[in-house]
Amino acid sequence: MDVAQTCAVCENVSSGMHFGAETCRACGAFFRRTVACKLVYVCKHAQNCDVSKEKRNTCKSCRYSRCINVGMKVELVQPNRDNSLPRREPPPPQKSPPKTLESSPSTSSFHEFFITEDNNGSTPTQTDQDLIHAMIRAYKDLVEQRKSYMRLFGANNDGLNDMFAPEESASNAVIGIEEFSLEEHVTCSKLELQMFGEMCMKLPVFHQLGSEQRWILFKQFWRNTVALDRAFETVNLLGVDDDKRMIMHNRKAFNIYDVTVAEAENHGQMGVFEIRRLFGPMLINTYEGLILPMKRLKPSLFEFVTMTGLLLFPVQLSDAKEHTREVCRKARESLMTSLHSYFTSNGIHNYSTRLSLIMDVTYAAEKTVAKIKEDVIMAQIFNAWKLDVTLSEIFDK
Repeated sequence: MDVAQTCAVCENVSSGMHFGAETCRACGAFFRRTVACKLVYVCKHAQNCDVSKEKRNTCKSCRYSRCINVGMKVELVQPNRDNSLPRREPPPPQKSPPKTLESSPSTSSFHEFFITEDNNGSTPTQTDQDLIHAMIRAYKDLVEQRKSYMRLFGANNDGLNDMFAPEESASNAVIGIEEFSLEEHVTCSKLELQMFGEMCMKLPVFHQLGSEQRWILFKQFWRNTVALDRAFETVNLLGVDDDKRMIMHNRKAFNIYDVTVAEAENHGQMGVFEIRRLFGPMLINTYEGLILPMKRLKPSLFEFVTMTGLLLFPVQLSDAKEHTREVCRKARESLMTSLHSYFTSNGIHNYSTRLSLIMDVTYAAEKTVAKIKEDVIMAQIFNAWKLDVTLSEIFDK
């Protein structure tokens, strides 16, 4: 009788050789994803965390270091396995990695990401006139990063393997569903939170702000921009006809008037019917209040990114210092000047009606998020389900 081999990383049952070491399928997928996406993790302790099967997801930094120590080789990972994935040099394990977010971030890691001062002198200078172009580049990077996550998580065995369909996603396919999973939504939202955070940190004007002020701006920006981004992708993928579906982060689409809630371990005292009755109006409000106006506008990428910039640099912001308000004011002026140039260069000289629609949709995103916050509070009061700590704390701010 053959004796089952154990994973050299987490001591689970091995599924064979992966990148030069005897490991389980989950650790093999974790190593491949880390190298291919050039992810860098931060250990919050002393680089000696337990990475056994039950705790291997607790510290990804120590898990990756363990992969290296047991002989897994980064050169055996094929970054061009998908032709649309760029070839990159993998990061070595390090105790003081460059500033990035963890792949399973907590509220404190997000906070530390923004309050850690840049001390390497590598932040590029940039005039306000270049702001819109920097934002477009950063958003395009986010879109490519999102595609990578969708492909790579499709092969992951850490609980996300049923969430994405890599083959379909690569061709911009939409996956129709009739059942909405709160667990999937929370997981995808945390990934979006990470990617939008990295997008902000690519903007030199963002580094003109004090570290705590960045965090204040981001908390408000992220909530509103994710809602705007969902509406933008819904219009791009489903068109502007009478399609009443809404696109989620993982390109799963459901009819907001006819959807059920999947059974899940994180449900609280309320059943799926009660949860649907509680959050049904939220979905309808999102569709009618934000997606329909977005369909009427059908913005270009330039217009959409301008709207995200207006959300990042708001007019009214509580707890902001005077310098932050001045940076926001100048950034908004820059964005509006760039938008004027965009219109006139495209032969649109009387653009008052379209500008009004752009401002209406931007405001609709803020109103939609305000309603979502109310529903989150109701979920907490009635214990509808066990809210994710990270998202709950950020929404409460």
